[in-house]
Amino acid sequence: NIRHYLKKDKSTPRFYTIKNDLVFNVQFDEFVHGKWMPFNGTDVQLEFVRIDPFVRAT
Repeated sequence: NIRHYLKKDKSTPRFYTIKNDLVFNVQFDEFVHGKWMPFNGTDVQLEFVRIDPFVRAT
């Protein structure tokens, strides 16, 4: 489950821009004994990659 929104008004714009303050929540689940259960752990690694939005002209 992933949720994200602007911090100031809790709206979810189509695009975020530089310097937008936002809230990003993730709920992790794991498949245990044939069913999905909330993840019970303390060692999660998460990586964000930003696609370069800048136009380069030569």
